Amino acid sequence: MIFKHLYGGEIDWLLMAKSFSEYNTPTAFDSVWLSKIGDKPFTVVAVEQGTHSKKTKVRVKQGDGTYKDEYETEEVPKIVITTKEKFKIDGTEYSKLASTSPAIISALTTDQVLQDLADGEEIGQVKCVLEGKPKNGGNPYNILVSA
Repeated sequence: MIFKHLYGGEIDWLLMAKSFSEYNTPTAFDSVWLSKIGDKPFTVVAVEQGTHSKKTKVRVKQGDGTYKDEYETEEVPKIVITTKEKFKIDGTEYSKLASTSPAIISALTTDQVLQDLADGEEIGQVKCVLEGKPKNGGNPYNILVSA
């Protein structure tokens, strides 16, 4: 495939070995946040561990006394849960649910759970519920319970 690139007013012709579309790469949006399905029950068939870039807005005081909004990025643990069921969200069906909830991550990443899933076991049905506030204040958090 030949690729035309415009750089500094000149056209460069680049020869690329393969088109990007030739790779069967899953999209970055093949999962939806677990909170989107509410308290619907589901069966866990696989768990993938990773990280999520969490952006936090901070107000920074400028030299002239005004404030400017800036963003700090922090990598936080995340899991993607593959379910036996499919959930229709905004017209698209999903069977992968993402979560950054520490309670859900710790429940689904124990050695025993990961081994059972690797051995082909299914876990569930479970559902996500909102739990009370943590001891240090903050927002309520999600946990998994038997459905």
